[in-house]
Amino acid sequence: MDKIKQIAEAIFIVNLHSKTALDPTYLYQLKQAAIQQLIQEGHAKKIGLQYTNRPKNCRQHSLVLVQCSDLLFHIPPTKTDLKALPHLGKQVPIKRTTKISLSLKRAKYYLESYTHIVPAKNSSSSGFESSSPYFR
Repeated sequence: MDKIKQIAEAIFIVNLHSKTALDPTYLYQLKQAAIQQLIQEGHAKKIGLQYTNRPKNCRQHSLVLVQCSDLLFHIPPTKTDLKALPHLGKQVPIKRTTKISLSLKRAKYYLESYTHIVPAKNSSSSGFESSSPYFR
């Protein structure tokens, strides 16, 4: 498998897991950085704008449709994207025919090594702190 297809599949897995993650900020940051780098290197291209299925606080909200390998992704538009890219209308559900078997840990590793982004270290060692004196 070539490196670009591997990166595209890693973005797909990270994007899939970020939708259900408790704190998806880092995953979305990783996805955004990888897609931007692929676009800059010419391995991905912006197709056009599409309306989101879940507009936030406004009547219509558009996203940029990006193609990398045989996968499609959405990223937030810039002002130049809104002016330069054609509008494709509403999102159409995409049916996946190929199965991507890649763990989230491996996908994050691929994207972190590609983008050179590292996760921020948490200040507390445990993720849970109880307010009850019994559990201290």
